[in-house]
Amino acid sequence: KKVISCGLDSRCFINDVQSGQVITELKDENCGGNSLITSLSYSNQYALLATSSSFDPEPTLWTPLAGKFISKLRDIDAPHRGHIIGVHCVEQYDSENSCLQPWHLLSADSMGMVKVWDIRKVMVLQTFWLDPAVGDV
Repeated sequence: KKVISCGLDSRCFINDVQSGQVITELKDENCGGNSLITSLSYSNQYALLATSSSFDPEPTLWTPLAGKFISKLRDIDAPHRGHIIGVHCVEQYDSENSCLQPWHLLSADSMGMVKVWDIRKVMVLQTFWLDPAVGDV
């Protein structure tokens, strides 16, 4: 078994639970090491890790077991306006009552903007707004 942790220096570590040894280190070179990784989510189905950083308006996708950066998730037409406060890979869904699928990723920012991404195509599908006063996203 493995555990993924992220920290204040724009790095993620994948550790073996039994030995505690670092298996893989991921570093977001695009943020120059000046950004905190504030959120992470793992897709078991696609073996992808999504992270968000404090000063980066674009979530990042990784193949953590290979230790490789895949892509930033960019929406040129309507980028996140605030700091991304969370990312979430959809794992389970109710096919009768939900439009979300296992290949979707959600990202939310401090201004209340939420985006639904297709991680297979690395593209945004939908953008909508929540009232930031509602609470945690």
